[in-house]
Amino acid sequence: MKNAPWNTDDREVLRQKWRLTHETVTNLERLRGKIEHYKTCLDIRSVVEGTSEYEELVVSTRKAFDAANEELFKSGLTKSDWDWFVHKKIPDEPEHWKELGEEFFQSQSLHELLDRVDALLGAVSMAKQKFADAIKLSLNAWEEADDKKASWYQKVEAGVRIHGKLV
Repeated sequence: MKNAPWNTDDREVLRQKWRLTHETVTNLERLRGKIEHYKTCLDIRSVVEGTSEYEELVVSTRKAFDAANEELFKSGLTKSDWDWFVHKKIPDEPEHWKELGEEFFQSQSLHELLDRVDALLGAVSMAKQKFADAIKLSLNAWEEADDKKASWYQKVEAGVRIHGKLV
């Protein structure tokens, strides 16, 4: 990715950044699976508002929402890279996430809560996946440039590599 801050790191650090980002996406997808399970429980069992089962689902949904917010900003080594990526590549997304969060807190029913959390998880997961893909593209470009069998001249998204140097 052109002008990405992670282009200046060594390959092992870049691999670690990709792993962290990919792990974040995996965690978000697990949370989405939990939300789907809660939706199914709500629909199949016809959970009645005011019951302990209903309250347990509300608490679990709120925990999933909190976990989604944590995953949104958690990125370990990739914090500055994530900030750069959001600013340069998906600048409208944070406003969308904020709207989804506000809608979550205004939800009146458990169905609404579940739908709002699912929407937030989907949006954040998609953004983090784009981020992981961007890092992977950079990593792949580096590894191809170091490949002894690779051509001395390569066209890449960021321009042209001659003997492995981007020009």
